Amino acid sequence: MFEKPQIANNKIFNIILIVIRILGFVLFYFVFDAGYLLSFIIAFVQVIVGIINLKKKLSSVSDLFIGRFFILS
Repeated sequence: MFEKPQIANNKIFNIILIVIRILGFVLFYFVFDAGYLLSFIIAFVQVIVGIINLKKKLSSVSDLFIGRFFILS
């Protein structure tokens, strides 16, 4: 399996990915008058990926914090 690029682990990158794709959804749906399903597929698949990456990042940080807390106590 392939390795994820280092930029994909960056919190700011994932937040920017989410914001740009929400703007992309608005652009496709309202400006280009594309169908809802087409706009959803184009925009929100990447939003879901960004949210999953953020949850993985936050869970790894919380696991690290909890592990350090139990080691110190």
